[in-house]
Amino acid sequence: MKIKAGSENDESKGDLQQPIVNLLPEVLVLEASMIENRRRLHRNPETAFEEFETAAFIAERLRAFGMNVTEGVGRTGVVGILQGASPGKCIALRADMDALPLQEENDLEFKSEVDGKMHACGHDGHVAILLCVAEILSAQRDRLQGTLKFIFQPAEETFGGAFFMIQDGVLENPHVDEIYGLHLNTVWTYGTANVTLGPANASNDRIRITITGSGGHGASPQFTEDVIMIGAALISQLHTIVSRNISALDSAVLSVTLFNAGTTYNIIPETATMLASCRAFTADIRDLVLIRIQAICSGLAEAHGVEINVEFNPESPGYPPNINNSESMWRSVVTAMEKVVPDGVRTDYVSTGSEDFAFFTQERPACYFRVGIAPETNGEPSHHSPSFLMDERSLALAACVWVNLMRDVAVAKQSSKT
Repeated sequence: MKIKAGSENDESKGDLQQPIVNLLPEVLVLEASMIENRRRLHRNPETAFEEFETAAFIAERLRAFGMNVTEGVGRTGVVGILQGASPGKCIALRADMDALPLQEENDLEFKSEVDGKMHACGHDGHVAILLCVAEILSAQRDRLQGTLKFIFQPAEETFGGAFFMIQDGVLENPHVDEIYGLHLNTVWTYGTANVTLGPANASNDRIRITITGSGGHGASPQFTEDVIMIGAALISQLHTIVSRNISALDSAVLSVTLFNAGTTYNIIPETATMLASCRAFTADIRDLVLIRIQAICSGLAEAHGVEINVEFNPESPGYPPNINNSESMWRSVVTAMEKVVPDGVRTDYVSTGSEDFAFFTQERPACYFRVGIAPETNGEPSHHSPSFLMDERSLALAACVWVNLMRDVAVAKQSSKT
């Protein structure tokens, strides 16, 4: 197994030598339609749990490929079932399909036509790629063992759509034995692919803290319980959790991102509100940070005689760490990548960004991989940027990885017996 090591900081974007890319003929035949599908979706972005037209388009295409299709899974998700010719495992392939509440700034022929909404994370590409793969594999169903389940998931960006699809039974009927997911990534340019064994993304927990005391005149703080002073002390103490409770060999990120209190210069307010984000790569570290947040808030409340209410993930489920938990699946993905980009496979990149594919990894053997899409001539328009762009050549590259992977894990091998 030949692996090219690298990291986010190795400036692979600056390496402009032409990569070696081996594309499959059946993918090249569909490349133009795949790009057009991606651009169609890019023009018409739909945000979390509003992906109605996107879902209808996907369902129409899957039915055209002869699949059994179920809509409305996890509210707006779509599932297509491709039954092979012989018994075998049920393997799921997942693509997320939601856009972001963002105004696009690119001047493109296919720029977003919906005010305040944009595909700025590549999910339009994910859908287009998986539809291409579905079309190719549908034409080869007589060679397939078992069942392929194509999962088009809503609401990855904000509400954890994977969680709601699981609640709706997406991993059953038929029972999914293993699941794979792809994300296009602006860390690298065309010709690079990444898959990591173990943690691939950090967890993400949203914390809302409300401090309630007694307000009063700014000239007489002795008659108040000053929530601003208490809040400032709380921020300082929260930021000791990572440095004093977690080993230097482990990692976590805790950021206080909002502090809101008061209305004018001479009133000490009664309440203060804080928002924070916590990220970690293991369940144990995640739990430790959240327990320490609660303990610090409880202690500070008792010391100052105020009420401090802590809400974890008040609007939606927190995302667990996204962990590639099967070495055999990881090796299969590496092998599939090497067939396409023999000199561009990386295995050591992890992201502190979160990904709700993690809910699938908690339920089944799973593997999540990435393909580089950064335009070489456009600097670094990152994900979630209003100037986000992708090198559309990477769509065919990613489709080839998918097809090679499925041929390895789901296509009946020819017998050597005579």
